[in-house]
Amino acid sequence: MNIYRPAREFCLQFFFHTQIPIFKELGTNYADNTELEETLGLYKETTNTLLDSKLNKFASELISNTIKNSEKIEDTIVKNLTNWKIDRLSKVDKTILMMSCAEILYHDTKANIVINEAVELGKKFGSQDSASFINGVLDKIAKTYEKL
Repeated sequence: MNIYRPAREFCLQFFFHTQIPIFKELGTNYADNTELEETLGLYKETTNTLLDSKLNKFASELISNTIKNSEKIEDTIVKNLTNWKIDRLSKVDKTILMMSCAEILYHDTKANIVINEAVELGKKFGSQDSASFINGVLDKIAKTYEKL
């Protein structure tokens, strides 16, 4: 298990807690990082989430990058979907793709690690076909950005 998996699971659960994936609305709601950090802190308290400082920093950055760059991330996903429209994706699959695409584009994590972790999130939180679908889309994105 990757050491960042608890942080990634926290991010996915946070997005659902805040009624996501309506990422565009979140971008305007959390334009100020202070407000986002306060919301994250409240969520951690109410869910008794214990992340050490390294995982907390990672989760905050991933959530922030996903929100702030949601339009570019969504466009990137749309360009790499085959025979699918983004509004037809399940909320779980879309959220995992958004977070993972943000990590590929805006973090230093190797794409194969991001893809493997996204597949595991898909297995745990998604449908029977989520893992293979997520794997295919993220693999195309990683190849497009030469991250593999």
